[in-house]
Amino acid sequence: MGFNKKLPVWVIILLDLVLTAAVVLSFAYFHHVKDWGKTEGPKKDYNSPSAAGSTIEEHTHSWTEKEVKTPTCLTEGYVLYVCACGEEQKNILPALGHSSYHLVNAKEATEEENGYTGDKYCDICKKLVEYGEVIPAKKYNGLHLVNYSEPTCLEEGYSGDWVNEQGTVVIQGTVLLPLSDSHKFVLERTEVPTCTSEGYSLYRCSACGFEKKDDIQERLPHENDGNGYCRYCRKCLLDTSGDFGSLYPEKFIQDDSVVILKDDAQIRAYALQNRLTLENAEKGTFISFYRSHDVYMSVRQVDEVMNGYLARCYVYDIYVRNIENFYTVAGKATSMENLMEKAETDLGCTVVGAVNGDYWSNSNHCRAAVRNGILLREPSKVDSDLCVLYRDGTMRTYRSSDFDWAAVDAAGPWQVWDFGPALLDENGDPYSSFEPRYYDKNLITNTHPRMAVGYHQPGHYTLLSVDGRKKDENGNYIYGCNIPSLAQYMKELGCTVAYNLDGGDSAQAYANGDPIRQAEGRDTQRVISDILCVGEVKKGS
Repeated sequence: MGFNKKLPVWVIILLDLVLTAAVVLSFAYFHHVKDWGKTEGPKKDYNSPSAAGSTIEEHTHSWTEKEVKTPTCLTEGYVLYVCACGEEQKNILPALGHSSYHLVNAKEATEEENGYTGDKYCDICKKLVEYGEVIPAKKYNGLHLVNYSEPTCLEEGYSGDWVNEQGTVVIQGTVLLPLSDSHKFVLERTEVPTCTSEGYSLYRCSACGFEKKDDIQERLPHENDGNGYCRYCRKCLLDTSGDFGSLYPEKFIQDDSVVILKDDAQIRAYALQNRLTLENAEKGTFISFYRSHDVYMSVRQVDEVMNGYLARCYVYDIYVRNIENFYTVAGKATSMENLMEKAETDLGCTVVGAVNGDYWSNSNHCRAAVRNGILLREPSKVDSDLCVLYRDGTMRTYRSSDFDWAAVDAAGPWQVWDFGPALLDENGDPYSSFEPRYYDKNLITNTHPRMAVGYHQPGHYTLLSVDGRKKDENGNYIYGCNIPSLAQYMKELGCTVAYNLDGGDSAQAYANGDPIRQAEGRDTQRVISDILCVGEVKKGS
């Protein structure tokens, strides 16, 4: 039979029906499968050869204790847990440390025989923790111990030699063997790096106490607050080559040399030779002089009659290249020397001249305090006039009624003193009336030793110490002055802003290491809480 023969009509119709049925059934099948996929139900993972087509459910660990290692005095322990899925988890138990002790070989000293404090052993681990010390026989009274060194885990120590007043060894020491064969280091603390110190992890040996630093991190850079100071440590970031220096080029030495003079004739000769102007040189005697790259200070002594009474004035004429050279030291101390030493040791500063401040530690009376750009006390209430030295070198006084702390804070205070009263008004003239501190009604009119700070322009300041309550070298009684006389004198010195600081027996003053003004009749100076200094500051980092 050939393929050219035509098919009957009924065959063609039958084939069409079969084809149509197949298409319908296929569509229905695949449409049904697609709908299954839309229903919510367990998801399947067809990629896992071990569980093909199986349902995946979220696993929750069920921990079972597998192993326990008990910690000792010197070593860590742990608890090991295991889950049915095979995963393990270890919880560390820290070393217990030595907690209780007993002494071995302890013996009291007799008249003739040496005693022994006893070796210290741990009650728990029974290990030697600390060697004892020899107790000299009573016949050896007056001996003292030398050359003692404690043993560590790895290094020998020495019990020390007992020697007499002549230095002769009476009882020779012995070698102390190492306490262990290795250090048992435990993390004690972690210090994060700052702009003033590096970061590190401190480890201490639980057996011998030996310390080591690890994970050292470099110190962070200072971050400028926009006003030339680090926003974290308040270090001055100003260029020490000159801030106010361009205003007074003749006052500062251009190299690193320093000139210190303490004789009037020498000071005047030096000034003449170096074409320096000594302010009010015609009046008084110069007693101290300092000149360097960053600081200029002259101090003269002048006897004045103020309000009908004799007063001895010590006038500090000061120029600083940077505001950081006009700094304060806060901290209640038994003497002014203590705070000057604090400046040297804690701040790395060299004090050229110093006077007392405002007694800021008395929070009942001094409500505001900023020292070297650091806020010590934010005022919630102000009862007296205040004085603010800003970071740009300007100075301003405020009556308590017009003091706006938010505005002062925003402007960047370098120092804020709270004592008063303010001495000069906005025109640089003495106030006609003064606001006394509320607890001291005799402050204004009575005659006392006084202390004041004055301002000329940025970088140029005056400190004034007025002596009183004592006799001079000729037997004449020196009284001091009252507030109106003090204000008038500060104006005569050329100040445009002036402010009264703590006076009386607190009115202490130093220059180039010498006491300029001290309280009369005191073996030691009165306790003071802060000083105002002019001096050299530590440069660099």
